[in-house]
Amino acid sequence: MKNDSGIGNKADVGLIGILILATAAAVLDGWMLKTVWGWFIVPLFSLPQIPLAYAVGLRIAIAAIFDRVPNHDESSLRHTVTALLVTLSGFGFVWLVHLFV
Repeated sequence: MKNDSGIGNKADVGLIGILILATAAAVLDGWMLKTVWGWFIVPLFSLPQIPLAYAVGLRIAIAAIFDRVPNHDESSLRHTVTALLVTLSGFGFVWLVHLFV
């Protein structure tokens, strides 16, 4: 029997999953940028705190300019989990540094 809704095949579900994951990653990166900005840039340069939407947009622009897609042989899920763990551990290190400022 044919699925008339057009949604539900593996390609559609995979695409929706990628969009959700990419959106969540962008918001998480933006939140981390906003937080680090508040810890270091605001007190050092007396600049205002940046809103989350600006931080997300700035992080996406930085990624578009500087990030490169790595050539890897591991699965996408494994690569995604590794990238998330590296990002969170880096944020944890920055959090420790900000305690000494």
